[in-house]
Amino acid sequence: MIPELFVFDMIGTTVEPSDAVPEAFVDAFSAVGLELTTEQVTKVRGKSKRVAIAELLAIDLDSTEAKELQDRVYESFQNT
Repeated sequence: MIPELFVFDMIGTTVEPSDAVPEAFVDAFSAVGLELTTEQVTKVRGKSKRVAIAELLAIDLDSTEAKELQDRVYESFQNT
């Protein structure tokens, strides 16, 4: 069987990583009034954006508050 599609994660392997993604996370959290450090972002690198956002929100918020903000933070991240 011949695969029809190959998917590669190239950041850090063949492409030099930048600070754009951590900065976008910090900006997205700031847009909803939450402070986030680049160290916190570094701990969730490599995870899906939605999972990373959920984990980062869970640091300081209870589950109800975190759930309410997830979509807003994700949308802000996408627009950054």
